[in-house]
Amino acid sequence: MTAHRLRYLSRRGHIFQLRLPIPKDLQVRYGRKELRWSLQTDDRDIARQRALKATLDFEGLCRCIRHMNALTTDDIKKLVQQFYARLVHEHQPIEAVHPDDLDALFYSQKGIVEDVIIGLRGQITCKNYEDSVHTDAKRALETASLSREDLSSSHYQQLLEGVCRARIEYAKYGLSYMNSALDAYTPEDPVFRTVQLSAAKNPVKSTPVFDNSPKPGHSIADLVAKYIQISSETGTSSNGPWKPKTTQDISKSLNWFVQLVGADTDAKAITTEHVRTFRDRMLALKRGVGANTNLDQAITSNPQDRVGAKTAKKHFMFLRAFLNWLVAEAYIDSAPGTKVGVPVPKKAKSEQRRSFTKDELNQFFASPLFMGCQSAKRLYKPGHVLVRNDDFWVPLLLFYTGMRLAEALQLRVSDVYTDGSTPHICLSASHMQLKTHSSERLIPIHPDLVNYGFLDFVAKRQAKTKPLFSGIQSAGDISNYYSKKLGRYLRKIGILDPNVTTHSFRHTFKDTLRNAKIPEEERNQIMGHSNGTVSEQYGVGANIETLAEYMEKVEFGLSDALKTKLAEK
Repeated sequence: MTAHRLRYLSRRGHIFQLRLPIPKDLQVRYGRKELRWSLQTDDRDIARQRALKATLDFEGLCRCIRHMNALTTDDIKKLVQQFYARLVHEHQPIEAVHPDDLDALFYSQKGIVEDVIIGLRGQITCKNYEDSVHTDAKRALETASLSREDLSSSHYQQLLEGVCRARIEYAKYGLSYMNSALDAYTPEDPVFRTVQLSAAKNPVKSTPVFDNSPKPGHSIADLVAKYIQISSETGTSSNGPWKPKTTQDISKSLNWFVQLVGADTDAKAITTEHVRTFRDRMLALKRGVGANTNLDQAITSNPQDRVGAKTAKKHFMFLRAFLNWLVAEAYIDSAPGTKVGVPVPKKAKSEQRRSFTKDELNQFFASPLFMGCQSAKRLYKPGHVLVRNDDFWVPLLLFYTGMRLAEALQLRVSDVYTDGSTPHICLSASHMQLKTHSSERLIPIHPDLVNYGFLDFVAKRQAKTKPLFSGIQSAGDISNYYSKKLGRYLRKIGILDPNVTTHSFRHTFKDTLRNAKIPEEERNQIMGHSNGTVSEQYGVGANIETLAEYMEKVEFGLSDALKTKLAEK
């Protein structure tokens, strides 16, 4: 390690110097590519010790500086630039000195300046500013007719950092002026390179610093439109583009926020109060309001008519994601209202959606839909008609595969592979809207489904249509439509617990695999769940033959008499 450090040592005369290259990502902030320090010794061993300590201190400083906030707020930047300009205008050159004393004076002043700069940088790094810095910040605000109370905590911290950076630049300016009063001085800190210095003794007051008028394309309405367009076309994360349903839901929420703050409001003018008010409006949202409903008409004072806290939180989190995108794209410096949230009471186990009991399963599959009904329109009335249509097969498929309802309703005939020794279903994102990447999977078809005639149903559909369940149609969201339809059927046949829903088939399937002692990795693979471990990223998982072997051993709990009846063609 010492040999590595020694290559940065050099001599100037008999005195050792340390040369430290500045990391590329910090060269702009330091204003140079390397630092040179005199180690003030001609002894090599002492020079090594001092070089090692200085290098370690420098690396620590670099780590701290990487966590410093860059001055990206235009308003604070203007204040700091004005402060620096005033320092330069008030600069008093030193009195004339004898030429013989000039070099000594310059090097003496250089040492003082370096100490001052180190002290100021230390304040920036630790964010612990001296009283004089706070005083300068106050005066900078007064020039714009502002006070400390007009700034948020983060903006005030940026101002303090800017004052220190201005002082550092001024110290360098003074040293440069002393070395040569004829040469023009170019600030090293990029913040001050555009400062226009007037020859007047007292700088002219600038126009007000804070200007909330929207810049072209920076109004909240413009940015919401841009965010939705980018997200729906290419996506803003590794998850890829939004699905149409997601785009519709998020657009509805963000359009309400635009109505709240005003379409022409600049993104930088969004406040915590805006976020808090939007949260309160979402908690007061009426159930079932459409996308085109005005925000004032979408809320209600009657708690009984309001959406649940979970739905309100969903709308609110759409706004949170949008604000985070604004930060990521540098439209705003920080997201307002980060501590504002929507509390969602945790439901007791008895209030959550649950699996079917064994009795409920036998009650459901012994109902008229499966044993014989009056007609295709009176499925819940006992009769002698065996429909064996889409309404017959969808619940059975959900029960024996654990698929999500939205996945089952998107199936094409070509997604069901009936040839070969292992019939299975393929879920692919190439033509389906799946919940996650892990939702892409192969699901073996259980022997019970084969015995009931599912493959025959698929073969009949192959000759007629591409969608497997073409008989289920809705002008709105098809999953929502069918979930409500099946829910109504459950209630009509006597399964009254509201916690038993269409999704209960998936809960039941998972419990069934768990009780059959199928390994967790294979359970997750069949159900399209991610366990979040690194090992999941290696390989493609068990093949379909292995999964089918596991599934063949699973007993789903229906009585033998019921299974025999379901197998009747």
